This record gives sequence, structure tokens and C-alpha cells, in this order.
Amino acid sequence: EERNDVEALLGAAYEKIDNYIEWTSQHCSIKEEELIDDYDNLQSFYEFLADHRYKTLLTMDEFDLRWYLYNYSIRSSGNSDQAISRTPHSLLSYINYLKLSEDYVPTSWLLSILEDSESFYNNLNRYQDMKLLPEEDAEIQYQQWMDELKADLDAHLLLLPADIGEGSQWSTAMGWREAGLWDEALTLWMEYRATLLERGMEFNIMRQELLSTYEGWLSTPQDKLDYETPRSVIIEEQSNAITDQREEDAEEDDEEDKYN
Repeated sequence: EERNDVEALLGAAYEKIDNYIEWTSQHCSIKEEELIDDYDNLQSFYEFLADHRYKTLLTMDEFDLRWYLYNYSIRSSGNSDQAISRTPHSLLSYINYLKLSEDYVPTSWLLSILEDSESFYNNLNRYQDMKLLPEEDAEIQYQQWMDELKADLDAHLLLLPADIGEGSQWSTAMGWREAGLWDEALTLWMEYRATLLERGMEFNIMRQELLSTYEGWLSTPQDKLDYETPRSVIIEEQSNAITDQREEDAEEDDEEDKYN
């Protein structure tokens, strides 16, 4: 069912992209290779939203766009270097087309991010430079690159705290329950953030409000979790994963001993 939902989102998105490409080819002076790059970038963008965030252009939030633009499009889109370098332009041109064709009204943060090409190209150039480094140096630079991206997200109050309490943190490789709860926590965080922004609250006060709500969510039992808290479910799944890995490692060691 989930896959069917994704396919439905993508079907509607591909139709929009085709209409945009056709309109652009008829009304704009643009090279064929640039049109192909635009198509690839828009396809990657919508697939990221549908496959990874289960969202559309209308339901995405600021975290989604920043993560796509500054991370996913550069690392994981699979597009050519030429297409990747055109990503902000592709998205901005598409947004302008939607404003004309569908009376779409983009948010101020969406336009601000896409128009800030300097930040995108700084990220892109640093990532491409890593490819020229020895492996060990590249790993160090990559970690710094990721840390700076996360720091920027945190500065905009777009990143969930790593800590979940009781000495535990969100995993880098999440189980299915933890991944679902992470999505839920981020959605609630972003919705409350938007509410606080509408109230004109300053960021330093917003952070405390968001942290308080986040802690309350972690500590509140939920019916769908059999009246357990999100924190306890996450910690239990992490513990089980560690146990399973140890048992798997032990079995592999036993198999090796048989042949020694």
C-alpha cells in the first residue's frame, strides 16, 4: 500500500514535469542539454520527496528542501555533474512556471533557499574537491562537510536533537520502528516550529519551546505503541539490534572455527 502511495505521488509529479518541459521548449530559448538536465533534476527532486519523505511540493517543509539541495542532490541524485550544478536554477525555473500555470504561491523560505546559489555552490565545490583527495583525507573532509550541514540545519531549528534521553541517541542505521518515530518527531517539530514562527517568536525562545515539546513527545505513551513511550520503543529496538548482531557475529565465528 505504501509503495502504491509513492507511485501515485510520482505519477502526478511526472505529468507536471512533462508539461513544464513541453512549455519551456515552446516558450523559452534554452539548449536541449539544459532541458534534459532540468528534467533529470526535477525527476530526482520529486523522487526524493516521494520515496524518502512521502511528500509533495505542497507538503514539503524547509528541512526537506535544504536536505535535498545541500545533500541529496549532490551526493545521491545520480545525475551528471553538469545537471547537478544546474539544480537551483532548474528548481527555481520550475517554481516560476507553476506560479504562471497553476497560480502556485511559493513560501518565502523556498524562494530564499533557491535564490541563495552561493551556499549551494560552496557545498557542491567542497564535495567535488573531496574526490581528488586520498581516501583517509576525504573521509575527514566528508565528516566535516556533514557536520557543517547539520550545524546549519540546527541553526535554523530544522534538526531534531540527537539525544533521546537515558543516555541514548537516534541511530545512524535505524530499525523500521525507530525510522517511523523519527519521521513522526520531525513532522511534529516542523509543524510546531511553523506555528512559533507565525507568532513572531525569537529563535532562542523557540528552541526552548521546541525542546520542551520534543521531550514531552518522547516521554508520552502512545496507543499505537501498546502504551509504551517512543523513547522506550526506540531504546528496545536498538538493544535488540545489538543483540542480533552479536549473535550473528558469534555464528560466523563458529563457522570459521569449523574450517580451522
